[in-house]
Amino acid sequence: GGGGGGKKGMGVPTPDTTLLDFVATKPSLSVLKYAILSSEFWTEFFAEEEPLTVLAPNNMAFEKFATLYPNLATAILNDPAWAGHLSLFLYTHISREEIVSSEI
Repeated sequence: GGGGGGKKGMGVPTPDTTLLDFVATKPSLSVLKYAILSSEFWTEFFAEEEPLTVLAPNNMAFEKFATLYPNLATAILNDPAWAGHLSLFLYTHISREEIVSSEI
């Protein structure tokens, strides 16, 4: 279950750690943490203790997105009217199946 992402992998939360707790410990995922906390209902989803695999976009990925689409990046991360779009973006990076980084 849980954590992973990218070819290098980001690690796996312990069974008593939520995904949000795990993301909060990784400085390279600080924008993802902000996005989770800014989304509509994903805070509760990420607080679940059910196993999840997250293909976690790191800060560099968000920076590249902001470079390519500055107005969209600002809106989706900062405008409460875009919270539903942010939730959809996060949802596309989640699987309830275990995916190990060597399979990507």
